[in-house]
Amino acid sequence: MSSPDFTTGKFSEILDSVISNYKTYTINEWISGKYDTGVVFRHDVDRRNKHALRIAKLEYERNIRATYYFRVSTFNKEIVREISALGHEIGYHYEDLSSNNGDFDKAIKSFEKNLENMRNQSGLNISTIAMHGRWISGYDNRELWSEHDFRNFGVISDAFISIDYRKSYYITDTGRNWSSNSANLRDKVVSKFEADCRTSDDLIRFIKSGNAERIFLVTHPERWDEGYIPRIMHVAEDRLKNSLKIVKKIILPVE
Repeated sequence: MSSPDFTTGKFSEILDSVISNYKTYTINEWISGKYDTGVVFRHDVDRRNKHALRIAKLEYERNIRATYYFRVSTFNKEIVREISALGHEIGYHYEDLSSNNGDFDKAIKSFEKNLENMRNQSGLNISTIAMHGRWISGYDNRELWSEHDFRNFGVISDAFISIDYRKSYYITDTGRNWSSNSANLRDKVVSKFEADCRTSDDLIRFIKSGNAERIFLVTHPERWDEGYIPRIMHVAEDRLKNSLKIVKKIILPVE
């Protein structure tokens, strides 16, 4: 029996469809290896870091290694170390330009301090980063690198900047579905391809079709629940947030 959408059961079904059809990679593995085909798993841990650990264990059971990006607010050294011990890659989900109201000097000092703190607390050589969309902010955190170079801080890759997505499928669960929509303000890349997916079952069918050579699969573990009541609560939460994003896009369009 198929599991309800956006549950750990359904996520397991997605994982099973991937390993039956593709090899999988972390962000830095993909960049350093120059692969032509495969699925790259990226998880943005915006909230509920225990959900990330749950997903990490499901992937470990299937010999999948993924990249987990933690915000300062979700970075817990015990959870991060446990996810890393499962073979996953840990990165910094930065939002320093937004946090410092667009002040580039304060933002780069904040970035350096936060990255160093994460490295010290976890004991890991964190070398990959990805911006947090911070949809309520008027600042795009990627703009920090218009005046600075992340490589000066021992960073190998930025998941948005360091990868050419033009010949890849970039599929994200932003907005609690897998299609590009008006509630997705910043989690976007330039690509020639778009998967015709809305539900996870659509995504599974797309993966099983084998029509894509390169897929970047981006999830937010907070959305993948166990239990009926948490799922209902988080569905309502996402719907409210999506509505607010649509209003914001109409009033203050994101460049």
